[in-house]
Amino acid sequence: MTRYLRISLLPALAFLSILCTGAVAGESPVPPGSSFDIRIRTFVQNEYGGLKEVEAPVVPLEKTAITDVAARDYRYAPGGASDFVVNVRLVCLHPHLAQEAAMKNDLRYPLPANESGLPLFPSRIFVWSKQLESIPRTQCSGVLELAVGRREGTSVRTIMNRSGALACGKDTDCPFENCQRGLESMLLKALSGIFR
Repeated sequence: MTRYLRISLLPALAFLSILCTGAVAGESPVPPGSSFDIRIRTFVQNEYGGLKEVEAPVVPLEKTAITDVAARDYRYAPGGASDFVVNVRLVCLHPHLAQEAAMKNDLRYPLPANESGLPLFPSRIFVWSKQLESIPRTQCSGVLELAVGRREGTSVRTIMNRSGALACGKDTDCPFENCQRGLESMLLKALSGIFR
């Protein structure tokens, strides 16, 4: 199985890993005073172990992220008018069910209605690693994928991808609510390293 990004696992509600490509260490890829836009999509597993999108938590998560970034000398500019665009995927899943789906090549993100104007991820294939197998069968896992793009005329060029995971809550179904608080903290920490 091809592995696109590696994830390491640590104790519950702690960062397992945040991987970064496309940025120089210690250097912010987004200059202060720039304008930004953020799009967040949230996912859980369907009854077959594949991924399905859930809309309910998106608005409060986006509001929190926008408020957090705007407080650091950046300007929110939705609707295609921003200098930089952040594309986010947040997932809450059961790693053992995810493993079964991954072996059947069913663990893919659903296509969005419209990807124009968004920075792209390396793949539609879900981030996977053998370390997910070590999570207890009743433990859920939260996963973050983030892409940052710079607007260049009418197109957006991806300049950075980040990924991270955490253990969160014990539940056989792993609803998004189990991972929402941990994923929100992880997202804000990742954004604070990009928008400094």
